[in-house]
Amino acid sequence: MDYLVQEEEQKLVDMDQVTRVAIERVERSGIIFLDEVDKIGGPRGRPWSRYQPRGRTARHPAHRRRHTTVNTRYGFVRTDHILFIAAGAFHVSKPSDLIPELQGRFPIRVELKSLNEADFIRILKSLRTL
Repeated sequence: MDYLVQEEEQKLVDMDQVTRVAIERVERSGIIFLDEVDKIGGPRGRPWSRYQPRGRTARHPAHRRRHTTVNTRYGFVRTDHILFIAAGAFHVSKPSDLIPELQGRFPIRVELKSLNEADFIRILKSLRTL
């Protein structure tokens, strides 16, 4: 019986409308998190540009990537108002090692310092009070 109810419920859902609403919402308030962005670059300590085929940036200028429309399996999505957040451990490489299309494209940069023993003790003590 449950199977029949689920089957009938699925018939009531207009997947085209669901897709349209989802695309509208992601275009207005979407967030994309790129983890380990430090891995998108040349070999450790070597700038990407030495390993990049000639003419690549000329064919794919970075300014086209900032405000663009991306083709997804659900249709086209405009990225103008999507918040892109990237994280990476740049203790071995540096931001200038990234591919040129990513260099300078994140307007806010936050650098964290390593935790020391006193930091760990403070964290553990604060966990006890929770």
